[in-house]
Order: sequence, then C-alpha cells, then structure tokens
Amino acid sequence: MCLAVIVLAASIFGAGFPVAAMKLPWLKVPSKAFFMCKHFGTGVLVATAFVHVRLPCLVSSFLLR
Repeated sequence: MCLAVIVLAASIFGAGFPVAAMKLPWLKVPSKAFFMCKHFGTGVLVATAFVHVRLPCLVSSFLLR
C-alpha cells in the first residue's frame, strides 16, 4: 500500500511538473533542460511500449510455425 502511494505521488509529480513549469511564471526552468526532459520522457514511453509489444509478437511468431 505504501509503495503504491509513492508510485502514485511520483507519477502525479512527473506528469504535473511540465504543465506547472509552463503555466507558472515564478517556476523558471531553462529551456534546454525542459527540452531534454521532454524528449527523455518520450524515449521512456517508446521503450516501454516496445518492451510490452515484443512478447506478444514473439509468442505469435512461434505459434505460427
């Protein structure tokens, strides 16, 4: 239960921080750092999708033989 709360809080912070950084003028984030963090997050999403798609593809390729 405690781990689930920590993961939930980290997810909310990770998803909400870029929105807050763009909307709140007092929360200054350098544009290069913001750019790098956005593209790092995109890479994490693509890698996660690839890993979750890979297993069903492998299973279906073995079933077709």
